[in-house]
Amino acid sequence: MASLGASWRTRRCLRATPLDKEEPRTPVPSTRMIGDGLDRSAPLACSQQPTDKGENVIRLHDNFSSGNGYKVRLLLAQLGIPFERVEYDIDEAETRTLEFLENVNLNGRVPVLEIDDGSFLPESNAILFYMSEGTAFIPDYRFGRAQILQWMFFEQYSHEPNIATLRFWTTHNIEMNEERRLSLETKRKLGYDALGVMEGHLRDRHFFVANRYSIADIALYAYTHVAHEGGFHLDGFPAIRAWLDRVREQPGHIRITQG
Repeated sequence: MASLGASWRTRRCLRATPLDKEEPRTPVPSTRMIGDGLDRSAPLACSQQPTDKGENVIRLHDNFSSGNGYKVRLLLAQLGIPFERVEYDIDEAETRTLEFLENVNLNGRVPVLEIDDGSFLPESNAILFYMSEGTAFIPDYRFGRAQILQWMFFEQYSHEPNIATLRFWTTHNIEMNEERRLSLETKRKLGYDALGVMEGHLRDRHFFVANRYSIADIALYAYTHVAHEGGFHLDGFPAIRAWLDRVREQPGHIRITQG
C-alpha cells in the first residue's frame, strides 16, 4: 500500500460493517441476481467481512452521505468482497487537504478505491466498471457493455448534476447564494427531465440493460432512491418506483446508511 502514515490509517480506517446493529449483515447467498433466470444456489467465494489476519484488503476512501460512495459500497457488498472504509468529512474539506490531494486524488473528491497493490482509482462509475469485470453485474458482450456505459454517462451528465446537487444543498445546509438561487429551478427541471427519460425506458423493462440487474442500475439507483431528499417527488413515475423496489429486492442489498 502507498503509505499515508500509520497514525492517519489508524484514526481514519473503519470496518465495512452495518451501522444498524439490529440488522447484522449476513453472507450473500449468490452472485446471481433476481430476474436473471440463473441458478442462485451457489455460495459466494469470499466473506463480506474483512478478516483480522493482516492480509491486504481493498480500501474505500469515502463519505458516508455520498450517493457516489454508496454505489461502490453496494456493489462490494453484493459481490461479497471485503473492504475497509476511510471516512472523510467533506463539510470540513478533508478531501481538499494537501495530504489527500498528493496521496489519494488530485481532484479532491471521494469515492476513491485503493487497491491492494497501492493503486488508486477515483470516480464512482469507473470503480463500478472495474470491480464488476468478469461478474454477472456487467454483460460479457460488446453492445451490452456499451449500453452499461451509455447509462452511466447519462447518470453523471444528466442525472447526478441535478438530482444529487439539490440533495447535497439541502442535506448539507449549503448557503443559497445568488448563483445557487438562479440555478435552482433549472436544476429541478433538468432533474425531472432525467427522471422522465428513466421512466420512459423502464415502462417495458425490469432493469436498464439486457433486462437484468447490473451496475447501470446501481449507478442510477444511488441518487434516485433518495431524490426526495432534494425535493424531487416520484409520485408521477410508477415505472421508476417499481424498479426501485426490484433493486431493493436484490441479494446482498444494503441501505445507503450501511457501510
